[in-house]
Amino acid sequence: MALFSFSRLSLPFSLTRHLWFPITLLLSVMILMMGSLLYKGLNWGIDFKGGILLEVRFSRLPDLEKVRRFVQQSDNFGKEATIQQYGDAKRPMILIRAAEKKIDIPSIQKRFQTALKDSVVFEKYDHVGAKLGKELMKASTWALLFALFGIGGYIWIRFDWMFSVASWIALAYDCSALILFFSLFYQEIGEGAMVAFLVTAGYSVNDTVIVFDRIRENRGYKKNLSCAELVDLSINETLSRTVLTSMTTLAALLVLYILGGSVIATYSLPMIIGIASGTISSILIAAPVFYLLSQFDRKKRAEGF
Repeated sequence: MALFSFSRLSLPFSLTRHLWFPITLLLSVMILMMGSLLYKGLNWGIDFKGGILLEVRFSRLPDLEKVRRFVQQSDNFGKEATIQQYGDAKRPMILIRAAEKKIDIPSIQKRFQTALKDSVVFEKYDHVGAKLGKELMKASTWALLFALFGIGGYIWIRFDWMFSVASWIALAYDCSALILFFSLFYQEIGEGAMVAFLVTAGYSVNDTVIVFDRIRENRGYKKNLSCAELVDLSINETLSRTVLTSMTTLAALLVLYILGGSVIATYSLPMIIGIASGTISSILIAAPVFYLLSQFDRKKRAEGF
């Protein structure tokens, strides 16, 4: 027997009298996203707007909080600068990302050594130009769009056009929710953001396809049910799987966010928002939109189109 089972519930997700909820939810997130973009905009990271990258080698593992405080001082690299630790105990390294500015490398290196009381070697210094950032932004945008259209195309072939359009609208909701998060809290958009968008799209579609597959399966042998009843039944039959999978994934991401440090948090927090959004959209957006499209298709067929 399953630990949690919702198969006996009859939750009215897509009945006509409840369709105002998913429509309001979808429009609210998109309107809030556009308003936030107009009011606050987006905080593009160094990968996209350009800046400096500096590899620093230490003789022993450094205190990351001391390094971060030193790096983010205004006379060094500034508050927007970030650090990322890599390497191992024998060769500890830190990558510093900072906004473009004139810096005195020898002077900063001396202050670094004094502050940390360690041998500090600046091994590699790179400048990321704005042109390169624009090219990366363009490539990332096209990659995301190709992924989204590829997912929709697969669903169109695997199911039919109504399922595909419903999945695209659900993905539009997921992307809008993530953009709203980045804009509203002015989180930096870097390579981690692109990872979060792609993970969210994949996870959301995975949940959505499971619900759609159950709808198609039930439609084949439960012909006595109306479309609304069929959609409700299919959601309820897959609800326990969706909720438990999402809870497990979110629990793992929360552990990474709390215990993984600031660098891991920049990746895990957007994924938490994305997974939560993907779970909501697969239940409350994709399935109701499919119901609306099926009613529209049925009406057109009845009129002879």
